[in-house]
Amino acid sequence: GGLVQPGKPNLVIDEAHNLPARAMDYYSPSLSVFTLEKMREDVGHIPRKYRRETLDLITDCINVVKSCAVPGATKAQQIHPPSDVFLAQDFELKNFLVTYLASDVDIQPRDVVMRLSFYWSEFTAALEYVKADEKNRFFTTYSPNPPTVKITCCDASEMLKDGYNEYKQVMAFAATLKPCEFYSQLS
Repeated sequence: GGLVQPGKPNLVIDEAHNLPARAMDYYSPSLSVFTLEKMREDVGHIPRKYRRETLDLITDCINVVKSCAVPGATKAQQIHPPSDVFLAQDFELKNFLVTYLASDVDIQPRDVVMRLSFYWSEFTAALEYVKADEKNRFFTTYSPNPPTVKITCCDASEMLKDGYNEYKQVMAFAATLKPCEFYSQLS
């Protein structure tokens, strides 16, 4: 037997007043051309045979982000992101990652191919929530300087509720959960 027990575990959350903001932050990723450009600097650390394709993928990612630009805008603007373009790029990145990982490459800490793939897929995972959003819990903006697409989650309570279903009981503690009704709805 050991420690294996049947049924769902219990979940205890301490400092629960931080949970709504942390959950909203988790579902609020961004893609920045600045970050993608910085990744170019690390391509020299991967095997030569993967460098050209990695650089091309970074360029493609940059172009997808820039394709969201609002003509003439000089400040952040709300947009409806072209989900299909982001998901198609995610597919390309994942295919390359599979090939890369299946090769004999020795993966180093902070590997640029892994970082690029995970950076992009974090965004596209949240984009799936945006596509299914019927209650205006999310909005997406494009900022021109540096070119950045950001998803902002305004209410993560549905995602938290789905997560709670994995537990038998959920107990939350905090010294600052007032007004209680408000935090109850957010959490």
